[in-house]
Amino acid sequence: MAMFPVPFLHSVRGAGVLMLTELLLLVPIIAANISLIKKGLVNLVKFRPDMDSLIALGAVVSSGYGIYTMFLAMLSYGRGNPETGFETLHSLYFDSAGMILTLITLGKFLESKAKTRTTDGIEKLLSLAPKTARVIAPDNTEEIVDAEQVEHGEIILVKAGETIPADGKIIDGEGTVNESMLTGESLPINKHIDDSVTGATVLTSGAIKLEVTAAGQNSAFAKIIQLVDEATGSKAPVQRLADKIAGIFVPIVIIIAIITGAGWIISGAEVSFAVSCAVGVLVISCPCALGLATPTAVMVGTGRGTRMGIFVKSAEALETAHKVNTIVLDKTGTITEGKPKVVSMYSGVGRDITPGREIAGELATELLTIASALEMQSSHPIANAVMAEAHRVNIFTDPVENYRFVEGRGVVGDIADKECYGGNRRLMKDAGVDITDCIETELRVQDRGEIPIYFAKGKQLIGLIAFADAIRDTSIEAVKIFKKNHMNVTMLTGDNEKTALAIAKKAGIDDVIAGVLPDGKEGEIRKLQSEGKRVMMIGDGINDAPALVRADCGVAIGQGTDVAIDCADIVLTRSDLRDAAKAITLSKKVMRNISQNLFWAVIYNIIGIPLAAGVLYNLTDMTIPPMFCALAMSVSSLTVVLNALRLGKQKI
Repeated sequence: MAMFPVPFLHSVRGAGVLMLTELLLLVPIIAANISLIKKGLVNLVKFRPDMDSLIALGAVVSSGYGIYTMFLAMLSYGRGNPETGFETLHSLYFDSAGMILTLITLGKFLESKAKTRTTDGIEKLLSLAPKTARVIAPDNTEEIVDAEQVEHGEIILVKAGETIPADGKIIDGEGTVNESMLTGESLPINKHIDDSVTGATVLTSGAIKLEVTAAGQNSAFAKIIQLVDEATGSKAPVQRLADKIAGIFVPIVIIIAIITGAGWIISGAEVSFAVSCAVGVLVISCPCALGLATPTAVMVGTGRGTRMGIFVKSAEALETAHKVNTIVLDKTGTITEGKPKVVSMYSGVGRDITPGREIAGELATELLTIASALEMQSSHPIANAVMAEAHRVNIFTDPVENYRFVEGRGVVGDIADKECYGGNRRLMKDAGVDITDCIETELRVQDRGEIPIYFAKGKQLIGLIAFADAIRDTSIEAVKIFKKNHMNVTMLTGDNEKTALAIAKKAGIDDVIAGVLPDGKEGEIRKLQSEGKRVMMIGDGINDAPALVRADCGVAIGQGTDVAIDCADIVLTRSDLRDAAKAITLSKKVMRNISQNLFWAVIYNIIGIPLAAGVLYNLTDMTIPPMFCALAMSVSSLTVVLNALRLGKQKI
C-alpha cells in the first residue's frame, strides 16, 4: 500500500484514509514484537546496544516519525491545505518499521523451529525405552510390571525379541543381544551367564534371567538421555558479528542524529528542517541492510547446501562449521557401511590346495553353497552377508533338514543327509571338527579387524569365511581431504582396540580412541574441547547423540538413526563423508558473504548519514529528505540480497 498507488487512496482526498490504514496495519506487527522492542531499548538504556537495539530503534523512530508526519498532514488538511498534507504521505515510514520487524521475526521463528529438533531427539530416545518388565517373584511366578517400577536386585526374565528393561547381570540362560542402538555395532553379541546386559537393548535370540544392577535414572540408557539434555542446554549461542557492529554503530548514529538536529537549530534553521535532517540520519541508518546481512546469506547458503545433500539446521551451525580444526568420526555406519560383507574365503583340511590359502573357483563355490544353505533361515547380519554373496555369484542353496541354532556358537543342519556346521571355534570343538590347520588363518583374519566363521561337513572342515564391515570408499577420500585442510582426524568407537586400529589404518586415520562406552563418547568430546580444539563430531547411532550435541558442530549421517539426525546440527543426506568437508567450505563462503554484506551496509551508512545530516547543504543547497533516505535504505537492502544470492552459483 505504501509503495504502489492504490486507487482513490493515493490521492489528495484519500490520503488521510491511507495513513490511518497503514498505521492500523502496523499496530499488530508492533504488538507481536513488543518483547523484542523492549529488550532492544533496555539494552540501549543500559549502554549495551546490540542488533535488537538497532531493530528497536529503527522501528520506534520510523513509527514515531510517521505518527508525527500524520499529525502534520491532518493539521494541513484542517487549515485548508490538502496538497501540503498529501505531500507528507511519502514520509510515513510505517512500511519500513513493519517490514524490518516482520523479517526479523520470521528469521527468529525459523531458527527456533530448528532448535526444537534436539528436543525431538530426546523424545525419540525416551520412546525407545521398554514399557514393561517380566519380574520373577521368590515363588518363581511371573508378574508383568511397568519398567519404571523395576528395582535393584530383582530377577527379570527376558525372551527372544523383547527389549531388556534394565541393566543387569545374566544369572541363567544365554542368547544374542543387539546392542547397536547403544554401541553402534551392527553384529549382535553372544551373552552368557555372568555377562552384563544393558537396558533398552534387544535380545534377538535365546532367553535369559538377569539380576537388575541398575534401573530407572541409574541405568546407562537414562544417563545417555541426561547427557543429551545437559549438552543441549550448555551449548552457548554464537556471538553474532552484526551484534558487535551494532554495539558500536547504534551509539554513533544516535549521537550524530542529536548533533545534527541541535546543530541546525543553533545555526538558525527552522525546527522542521532540523528535525527532518535528524530523522533522515536515523532512517537512512535503519537496520534493514544490517538486519538482512546475516539471514539472507544463511538462507541462500542453507538452500545451496540442501541441493548438495547437506541439510544445515541453523545459522549457528553455519557460523561454527568453518572454525573446526578437529574431526571426530564414529566407526560403524559412518566410516564403514554398517553391514558386514564376505571379504575372503579359505580352504580347510584335505582340499586340493594348501589349507589356509584364500580360495576361489570350485572350492569357493562348495564352501559358499554349504554356508548359504545353513544361513538361509537366519536373520543374523552374518547370515545376510552370506546370502548376499551367494546371490551375487548365482549360487543356489541346497535344502536343509533338522536346522537348529546353537546359542553363542552358530548353526547346525543336515544337507544331503550329512550334518553340517557353521560357527565359531567352540562349535567346531563341540562337533569334533579339527581346525588346527586354520588357527593361524583365523588369527590373521582377526588382526585385520575381520570376523572368522568356520564351516564343516560332517567331521571335515570345508573352510573359513572372513566377514568385515567394509569401509566406504568415500570415507578414505574424505579423510584425505580433512588432512589436506590441516585438520586432526580421530576415530571414536566402542569397538575393541585391535579391530579399531585395523579399520583406522585402512581409512588413513592416525588417532584412535577405542573401547569407549556410549556415555564416554560425550566425555571424550569434552576432553578435546578442554584442550582448546574446535570439534566436529560425525556419527550415525543413538550412542553418538550426546557427543553430537556436545561437539561444536554435530554432523549426522543421513542413513543413521532418527535420534542422531535430530540431535545433529548438520545432516549429510547422501551419507557421504566428503559432504562434511563441503559443509565446512560452505560455512566459510557463507561467513565471507555475511562479512561482505555487513561491510557494504556499513559503507553505505558512512556515505549516506553525512548527506542525510546536510553536511553539503550550505555548499550546494543539497540534502536528502527522509523520503529519499527511505529509498536509499531500500537500495542498500537490495544490494545485500543480491550479494547473498551469489552464493547460489559459487563453486563449493
